[in-house]
Amino acid sequence: MADEPTVNHDEPVEPVDNQEPQGTSDTIDWEAKARMWEERAKESYKDSLKLKELQESHDKQVHKLEEANKTLHMQLDSIQAANQQNEWKTKVSQETGVPAEALRGSTLEEIQEHAKIVAGILESARKPQAPVIPLLGNQPTTQPSQGMKGLAQALFGNSNN
Repeated sequence: MADEPTVNHDEPVEPVDNQEPQGTSDTIDWEAKARMWEERAKESYKDSLKLKELQESHDKQVHKLEEANKTLHMQLDSIQAANQQNEWKTKVSQETGVPAEALRGSTLEEIQEHAKIVAGILESARKPQAPVIPLLGNQPTTQPSQGMKGLAQALFGNSNN
């Protein structure tokens, strides 16, 4: 402490190493302005953090909305395709007489080809066919004789009486 110079607060202090003199009105204004700018910088930094958070939130929201929009467009395209297929099925059904519910395909050409196949199957099913009687030729042609009938009745008893 003995090496430190004593400072008299009544006298202006000489600048050391190009420093501004302390205690003058110019120094006080610069210090006040420096504090003011420091406060503004801190506020600007806080505002920039808030802005960054808002931008990130906005970007997330935009991404969600883009995904929802993409999903809705896919659903709309699917519905439009189904409606188009139903129109084609109705048209082909009217042209061929095949019920629209029986037709399959995703393009008009596929539906028309399927209608031809189904129409052929329906046509062959509509043709009348003679019934098939199994073992038609193996039936007896005459009545069993009374002798055999009497013998059976004698052996096994009379079930008619």
